[in-house]
Amino acid sequence: MKIYQTISALVAMVVFATIAISFGTRSSNSHQDSSKKQNNKRQEDRSKYPIADYEAPESEHEIRRKERKLKNKRYDNRSSSVSKEPPVDDGEENSLFTHSESAVGLPASESEIVVVGKVLDAQAYISNNKQGVYSEFTFRVDEILKTNSTNITQNSLINVDREGGFVLYKNGKKRLHRIAGFGMPSVGRRYVLFLKNPEKSLNYEIITGYELSADGIANLDGFPQFSAYRGMNETAFMKAVREAISQSSQAMPEKEK
Repeated sequence: MKIYQTISALVAMVVFATIAISFGTRSSNSHQDSSKKQNNKRQEDRSKYPIADYEAPESEHEIRRKERKLKNKRYDNRSSSVSKEPPVDDGEENSLFTHSESAVGLPASESEIVVVGKVLDAQAYISNNKQGVYSEFTFRVDEILKTNSTNITQNSLINVDREGGFVLYKNGKKRLHRIAGFGMPSVGRRYVLFLKNPEKSLNYEIITGYELSADGIANLDGFPQFSAYRGMNETAFMKAVREAISQSSQAMPEKEK
């Protein structure tokens, strides 16, 4: 009887050890998979940021030089905190943690322009005082949902921008400057963009945006009010956007229409 109990106890220990090892292996694999996904997501997000050369010379063309200075001015007093000191490797990152200025997922009332279209090109630039960096995107307008400008028409090209970008230094290394929670659009993809331009710059600034794809809506910015539309199909989403624009127009004082 004692021998039987001993054998049973040994069998139980082996089974327990096997289960523990199996569980530990699954937990380890799960952790590795999670870490790999996070790293892949981080690399994908970083790849969307264009690069500005810290030592880039000004344009030799007077008109282009004046235009760029006007665009740069928006970011002279922002929070990018670009340093003249070069990074030691390309993994360096300067992230600012803040909150979204918009409390609603579809900021129609805050937007001067709401457009549907495609990002064709991206380039980053340093502000005039060399303390800020921003990314500029060439955007083809396929549909106008709201506008305050007669210059914006279907198929026209507009420039939109957002704070953040890589800064490349003389030593060949670059540092990423970004606002945590705020994403960058990708070249070649379609978006609904909510835009503003209080400085009357040549560029419109992105308030927020949503990528349109067959897999459903993807929010550009990672705050709860924007995440509510993630995965929604395009038809339902566009209906929601148009309703938000209509409601904002009805709520607008008569003199501002």
